[in-house]
Amino acid sequence: MASRVFKFIPYCVFEADLLKFWLEEMAAQGLFFEQSYLGLAQFRKDTPRKTWYYVETLSPLDLENRKEILGKNSWSYVGPMMKKSQVFQTDKKGAMIPADTEKLRKDGLHEAGMTSVFSVLMVLIAYIIIFASFKSLQYTGHTPVAAYILAVIAAVSTLTFVIIQHRSATAFKNRVYSGTVINKKSTAKQYYSSTRGPVRTLSLLVSFLSIVGLAITTAL
Repeated sequence: MASRVFKFIPYCVFEADLLKFWLEEMAAQGLFFEQSYLGLAQFRKDTPRKTWYYVETLSPLDLENRKEILGKNSWSYVGPMMKKSQVFQTDKKGAMIPADTEKLRKDGLHEAGMTSVFSVLMVLIAYIIIFASFKSLQYTGHTPVAAYILAVIAAVSTLTFVIIQHRSATAFKNRVYSGTVINKKSTAKQYYSSTRGPVRTLSLLVSFLSIVGLAITTAL
């Protein structure tokens, strides 16, 4: 039975051009993408071989059509990554990728824009919950130390997650507007950070758990 390896995904859903090179680098190490869970990618460990990947942001309605078109050009569908990014792979060098470049550009910018909006909303919701919790505790005349600790953790972790997401979205939009094309591994590595994936995923998890903990503390 093939062993499985999990790695934090170092890029956001809209950074399809960077995800492609990351997956190819993993394949060269004998790790082949299978599926993802939140910010974690699951790989199958096997003999290293040259494999080419193509990642595209697709809606469920477009997916079946793209699978058929790319399938005719030697690309096989692997599965979704972070829900919206769809991963294809091939062992055939130079396999053609029929793609509407302008549509991909607009889809990527749309996802980056939505990420920025989601990040702002997340901060607002988190801080509203924190404020409401403390207002509720004031009526009891007693605010537990745990509530202060959880509030600080929630505020810091939420802000950390949002800053990472916003910076990624801004960098992506600047890259698109400037016409920068990521077409080789050495260029993609300039945008790689080994800490971004783990910090982003863990900060989101900690933010959620601390806010839930704060809500429970308030209710008790």
